[in-house]
Amino acid sequence: MLSSVTIDNFRGFSHLEMRDLGRVNLLVGMNNCGKTSLLEAIQLLVARGDLDSIYSTADRRGELLPPSYPTTTASLPEVDIRRFFHHYEFEIGSSFYVIGVINNHEEPLTATII
Repeated sequence: MLSSVTIDNFRGFSHLEMRDLGRVNLLVGMNNCGKTSLLEAIQLLVARGDLDSIYSTADRRGELLPPSYPTTTASLPEVDIRRFFHHYEFEIGSSFYVIGVINNHEEPLTATII
């Protein structure tokens, strides 16, 4: 069970901490305040950065780039990775991270542009 989550530089969040989460949590807020982004960060965390999770997240938001050259069915589409970073700003060394405490064990996920 996820008991806390900390998010830095991910989508619309420069920093977000949620503690003392329970088995059931209710996210309430106006449109475009970050509810979906919070769930996406948690999804990436529990998927441990699996590329399928990144592609499905980008696909749901229409953030896959159209192919710039003919591709085969085996090739993966390109992801507009800028959109995963706070204010779409990134350069070499930029990173976002999500840390969750799951079953009393800290699970970190960091993505860094190299």
